[in-house]
Amino acid sequence: RSATYRRLTTDPNPPPGVVRFRAVLEQALGFAEDSSRSLAERQDAVSLIGLLPFASVRDGLTSLLGGGERDDLQKSVLGVLGLYRDEAVTGLVVGLVPRLGPGVRTAAMDALFVRRERYPWILDAVESGDLNPGDLNAIQIQRMCLNKDAAQAARAVRLLSPGRKNERSKVIQDYRSSLI
Repeated sequence: RSATYRRLTTDPNPPPGVVRFRAVLEQALGFAEDSSRSLAERQDAVSLIGLLPFASVRDGLTSLLGGGERDDLQKSVLGVLGLYRDEAVTGLVVGLVPRLGPGVRTAAMDALFVRRERYPWILDAVESGDLNPGDLNAIQIQRMCLNKDAAQAARAVRLLSPGRKNERSKVIQDYRSSLI
Protein backbone atom coordinates (compact mmCIF):
# COMPACT_ATOMS: atom_id res chain seq x y z
CA ARG A 1 0.00 0.00 0.00
CA SER A 2 1.04 3.59 -0.51
CA ALA A 3 2.60 5.97 1.98
CA THR A 4 -0.67 7.93 1.98
CA TYR A 5 -2.61 4.81 2.93
CA ARG A 6 -0.17 4.03 5.75
CA ARG A 7 -0.45 7.60 6.99
CA LEU A 8 -4.24 7.46 6.95
CA THR A 9 -4.43 4.16 8.76
CA THR A 10 -1.37 3.74 10.97
CA ASP A 11 0.38 7.09 11.60
CA PRO A 12 0.67 7.39 15.43
CA ASN A 13 0.48 11.21 15.30
CA PRO A 14 -1.93 12.01 12.48
CA PRO A 15 -3.27 15.47 11.69
CA PRO A 16 -6.86 16.24 12.82
CA GLY A 17 -8.35 15.47 9.40
CA VAL A 18 -6.85 12.00 9.43
CA VAL A 19 -8.19 11.43 12.95
CA ARG A 20 -11.70 12.26 11.71
CA PHE A 21 -11.24 10.04 8.66
CA ARG A 22 -10.18 7.12 10.87
CA ALA A 23 -13.22 7.70 13.07
CA VAL A 24 -15.49 7.45 10.02
CA LEU A 25 -13.79 4.22 8.95
CA GLU A 26 -14.15 2.73 12.43
CA GLN A 27 -17.81 3.75 12.48
CA ALA A 28 -18.31 2.00 9.15
CA LEU A 29 -17.94 -1.41 10.76
CA GLY A 30 -20.81 -0.61 13.11
CA PHE A 31 -22.95 0.48 10.15
CA ALA A 32 -22.13 -2.68 8.23
CA GLU A 33 -23.11 -4.89 11.17
CA ASP A 34 -26.33 -2.96 11.91
CA SER A 35 -29.14 -5.01 10.37
CA SER A 36 -31.62 -2.15 10.86
CA ARG A 37 -29.79 -0.15 8.16
CA SER A 38 -30.63 -0.51 4.48
CA LEU A 39 -28.69 -2.91 2.31
CA ALA A 40 -27.21 0.01 0.35
CA GLU A 41 -25.94 1.69 3.55
CA ARG A 42 -24.43 -1.55 4.75
CA GLN A 43 -22.74 -2.19 1.39
CA ASP A 44 -21.32 1.35 1.37
CA ALA A 45 -19.98 0.77 4.87
CA VAL A 46 -18.35 -2.49 3.76
CA SER A 47 -16.61 -0.60 0.96
CA LEU A 48 -15.20 1.87 3.47
CA ILE A 49 -14.07 -0.92 5.76
CA GLY A 50 -11.91 -2.15 2.90
CA LEU A 51 -9.69 0.89 3.42
CA LEU A 52 -8.63 -0.38 6.85
CA PRO A 53 -5.85 -2.92 7.41
CA PHE A 54 -7.11 -6.49 7.13
CA ALA A 55 -5.98 -7.47 10.62
CA SER A 56 -8.18 -4.79 12.17
CA VAL A 57 -11.35 -5.77 10.28
CA ARG A 58 -10.99 -9.51 9.80
CA ASP A 59 -13.41 -10.48 12.57
CA GLY A 60 -15.98 -7.86 11.62
CA LEU A 61 -15.99 -8.83 7.96
CA THR A 62 -16.08 -12.52 8.80
CA SER A 63 -19.12 -11.97 11.03
CA LEU A 64 -20.98 -10.58 8.02
CA LEU A 65 -20.48 -13.84 6.15
CA GLY A 66 -22.54 -15.85 8.58
CA GLY A 67 -26.00 -17.20 8.14
CA GLY A 68 -28.83 -14.74 8.23
CA GLU A 69 -27.07 -12.03 6.23
CA ARG A 70 -28.39 -11.20 2.77
CA ASP A 71 -26.50 -12.69 -0.15
CA ASP A 72 -25.87 -9.24 -1.65
CA LEU A 73 -24.19 -8.06 1.55
CA GLN A 74 -22.08 -11.21 1.73
CA LYS A 75 -21.05 -10.73 -1.90
CA SER A 76 -19.96 -7.17 -1.08
CA VAL A 77 -17.89 -8.44 1.84
CA LEU A 78 -16.23 -11.05 -0.36
CA GLY A 79 -15.50 -8.40 -2.99
CA VAL A 80 -13.68 -6.33 -0.38
CA LEU A 81 -11.85 -9.36 1.01
CA GLY A 82 -10.64 -10.22 -2.48
CA LEU A 83 -8.81 -6.91 -2.74
CA TYR A 84 -6.67 -7.44 0.35
CA ARG A 85 -3.10 -8.63 -0.26
CA ASP A 86 -2.90 -10.35 3.10
CA GLU A 87 -2.18 -14.09 2.71
CA ALA A 88 -4.65 -14.87 5.49
CA VAL A 89 -7.52 -13.89 3.16
CA THR A 90 -6.98 -17.02 1.07
CA GLY A 91 -7.28 -19.38 4.02
CA LEU A 92 -10.25 -17.48 5.39
CA VAL A 93 -12.20 -17.57 2.12
CA VAL A 94 -11.28 -21.18 1.35
CA GLY A 95 -12.53 -22.14 4.81
CA LEU A 96 -15.83 -20.36 4.22
CA VAL A 97 -16.60 -21.74 0.75
CA PRO A 98 -18.19 -25.04 1.86
CA ARG A 99 -20.66 -23.19 4.13
CA LEU A 100 -21.82 -20.69 1.53
CA GLY A 101 -24.82 -20.93 -0.75
CA PRO A 102 -24.29 -21.21 -4.52
CA GLY A 103 -24.47 -17.49 -5.38
CA VAL A 104 -22.25 -16.42 -2.53
CA ARG A 105 -19.89 -19.34 -3.19
CA THR A 106 -19.35 -18.01 -6.71
CA ALA A 107 -18.48 -14.60 -5.25
CA ALA A 108 -16.04 -16.29 -2.86
CA MET A 109 -14.30 -18.02 -5.75
CA ASP A 110 -14.17 -14.72 -7.66
CA ALA A 111 -12.59 -13.09 -4.58
CA LEU A 112 -9.90 -15.76 -4.49
CA PHE A 113 -9.03 -15.18 -8.14
CA VAL A 114 -8.59 -11.41 -7.84
CA ARG A 115 -4.90 -11.91 -7.07
CA ARG A 116 -2.67 -14.21 -9.09
CA GLU A 117 -0.39 -14.78 -6.07
CA ARG A 118 -3.22 -16.81 -4.51
CA TYR A 119 -3.08 -19.48 -7.22
CA PRO A 120 -0.60 -21.74 -5.38
CA TRP A 121 -2.75 -21.64 -2.23
CA ILE A 122 -5.87 -22.38 -4.26
CA LEU A 123 -4.13 -25.40 -5.76
CA ASP A 124 -2.99 -26.47 -2.27
CA ALA A 125 -6.61 -26.26 -1.09
CA VAL A 126 -7.82 -28.33 -4.06
CA GLU A 127 -5.10 -30.90 -3.52
CA SER A 128 -5.85 -31.22 0.21
CA GLY A 129 -9.59 -31.49 -0.42
CA ASP A 130 -10.39 -28.22 1.36
CA LEU A 131 -11.68 -26.79 -1.90
CA ASN A 132 -13.84 -28.69 -4.35
CA PRO A 133 -12.54 -28.33 -7.93
CA GLY A 134 -16.20 -28.25 -9.00
CA ASP A 135 -16.48 -24.81 -7.39
CA LEU A 136 -14.09 -23.35 -9.97
CA ASN A 137 -15.66 -22.17 -13.18
CA ALA A 138 -14.19 -22.81 -16.64
CA ILE A 139 -12.52 -19.39 -16.84
CA GLN A 140 -10.85 -19.82 -13.45
CA ILE A 141 -9.58 -23.26 -14.42
CA GLN A 142 -8.28 -21.91 -17.71
CA ARG A 143 -6.47 -19.07 -15.94
CA MET A 144 -4.78 -21.56 -13.63
CA CYS A 145 -3.88 -23.99 -16.42
CA LEU A 146 -2.45 -21.21 -18.61
CA ASN A 147 -0.40 -19.71 -15.80
CA LYS A 148 2.96 -18.20 -16.88
CA ASP A 149 4.61 -20.29 -14.18
CA ALA A 150 5.01 -23.62 -15.97
CA ALA A 151 5.13 -25.66 -12.75
CA GLN A 152 1.91 -24.10 -11.47
CA ALA A 153 0.24 -24.57 -14.85
CA ALA A 154 1.21 -28.26 -14.94
CA ARG A 155 -0.03 -28.71 -11.39
CA ALA A 156 -3.33 -27.02 -12.28
CA VAL A 157 -3.77 -29.27 -15.31
CA ARG A 158 -3.10 -32.32 -13.14
CA LEU A 159 -5.50 -31.25 -10.37
CA LEU A 160 -8.26 -29.60 -12.36
CA SER A 161 -8.56 -31.20 -15.80
CA PRO A 162 -9.20 -34.93 -15.33
CA GLY A 163 -12.49 -35.88 -13.73
CA ARG A 164 -13.81 -32.32 -13.90
CA LYS A 165 -17.25 -33.53 -14.91
CA ASN A 166 -17.41 -35.77 -11.83
CA GLU A 167 -16.51 -32.86 -9.55
CA ARG A 168 -19.30 -30.72 -11.04
CA SER A 169 -21.69 -33.62 -10.48
CA LYS A 170 -20.65 -33.67 -6.82
CA VAL A 171 -21.49 -29.96 -6.47
CA ILE A 172 -24.90 -30.55 -8.03
CA GLN A 173 -25.47 -33.52 -5.73
CA ASP A 174 -24.51 -31.39 -2.69
CA TYR A 175 -27.23 -28.89 -3.58
CA ARG A 176 -29.85 -31.38 -4.75
CA SER A 177 -31.53 -31.51 -1.34
CA SER A 178 -31.90 -27.72 -1.39
CA LEU A 179 -33.45 -27.76 -4.83
CA ILE A 180 -36.07 -30.39 -4.13
